[in-house]
Formats: sequence, C-alpha cells, structure tokens
Amino acid sequence: MNECAFPKVTALIVGMSMLALAIFGLSPSTIVESTFAQGVDTTLLAELGTGEKDFLRGYQVTDDNGTVRFTTVYPGWYEGRAIHIHVKVRLLEELENPFEWTSQFYLNNSINELIHTQPPYSDHGPVNMLNEEDGIFTGPSTDGLVQANAGKHLMLNLTKDQQGGYIGNFNIGVNATQ
Repeated sequence: MNECAFPKVTALIVGMSMLALAIFGLSPSTIVESTFAQGVDTTLLAELGTGEKDFLRGYQVTDDNGTVRFTTVYPGWYEGRAIHIHVKVRLLEELENPFEWTSQFYLNNSINELIHTQPPYSDHGPVNMLNEEDGIFTGPSTDGLVQANAGKHLMLNLTKDQQGGYIGNFNIGVNATQ
C-alpha cells in the first residue's frame, strides 16, 4: 500500500480529529466524490465556512498517477448506520453515459469508539452502531461479486499520525466495461 504525507488543518477545528484519505489505483482524470462528517455538529461546520452547505461534500480529479487525497474531520454517526464515508468514482470518457461506482468506506470500531469519547464528538453520545450491526456493512455488494459482509472489503486502513489525526488509504480498481 502506498504511503503518503498529508497536510493537517487541526488549527481550524480545535479538538476535532482529522482524517486524511488517499485513494489509489484509478485512471488519471477520474472524478472521485466523497461525503464526510455525518453526525458532526453543524455549528462547528459553520465556523469553517461550510454552513448552509451539504456538510463536507466534495470531489477531486485524480492526478496523473490515478490518486486523490482528501483531508477532513473524522466522521460522526447518525441513527441506524455504522460510521462510514460515502465515495463515488466517475469515469468521464463517455459524457453521455459516464461510468459510476458508488460505495462507502468503513472505519475500525475501536477507533470510532475512541474518537467519540472526545469532545466535540462526545456531545452527540457514544457510537450507536458497530460495523457488524449495520445491514449494509454485512450485506452483499451491489454488483453481486461479494455475497455477504461486503463492508469488510471496504475498511479504511487507518494509522495515527504525529498530529493526533489519522491517515487512511484505500486502493480502488474499477472495471468500467461491466
């Protein structure tokens, strides 16, 4: 797995853990979208200038190596789901009918629980669902290639960095011909 260094913006969000995510293995000029920070207090997001917007949604175009990097706050939780990050890959070679792959990345239960004991996450209460309790995590993949526990294949490999945040890496390979 590739190792990358990411800039941290912890000074902007006092007390919040940061998550840097790198996605490797895609074609150059592929669009990757992501949604972060489910369950995070919107007043905190407003302080960052993201108020009145759809939380920390965004997209990037892969570089010449097929890599994108996102730096964001660690996601919160919402009722009825395990903590996850939405991701969508779009190949735009054919603008009329572009290929899209939509999924979710999951995070380690023990790290989720640790993060959510700290303010401001602790203000929302403890994590209400583990990965193994989430029907989408334990269910099949939408393409039918994985019959059960598809979420186990979508776990971010998280490592703690020197600034107190986490770095997560994930390789994605898509077959746009199917």
